[in-house]
Amino acid sequence: MKENFFRLATIALFMVALSSAALAQSYEHQIRADIPFSFYAGGKLLHAGSYTFAINLENHTIAMVPPDKTGSFLPAVPEDGSKSGRPVLTFRTNGGDVYVLQKVQWSDFGASFDIKKVLAHIVENQTVNATETVIAQLIK
Repeated sequence: MKENFFRLATIALFMVALSSAALAQSYEHQIRADIPFSFYAGGKLLHAGSYTFAINLENHTIAMVPPDKTGSFLPAVPEDGSKSGRPVLTFRTNGGDVYVLQKVQWSDFGASFDIKKVLAHIVENQTVNATETVIAQLIK
C-alpha cells in the first residue's frame, strides 16, 4: 500500500512539474480581434465575438481566448508578418457561412494553421477559395 502511494505521489509531482513548465512559456505578444462571424479554429466551431490571440515565438503555438474565457492552444507553423504592418487574421471562406481561421499575423511575424483536415470535415461539395481578413489590435 505504501509503495503504491509513493508511486502515485511521484507521478503527481512529475505532472505538476510538467504543467508548471508549460505555463512558463512566453505568450507576451498579444492581439485582440472582434470577429463578426462564427468560424472554425482547431476543428471547433466558435461563435462571433472578441478574441485574444497570443503567440509563443519559441514553438509557434497560438493561445486563443474567446469571450467565455475558456482558452485553447492551436499548433501552428511560422508565417511572415502582415504586409500592412498591422495585426491581421485571415480566414478561408466559401463566401457564405463557413469561415476557417487560416493564419494570424503580427507586424513582424505570424503563424498559419493546417486547415486541410478541417475543410475536408466541414465542407461538402463546396469550394472554399475566398478569404476574409479581420484587422486586430495590439494589446500592450
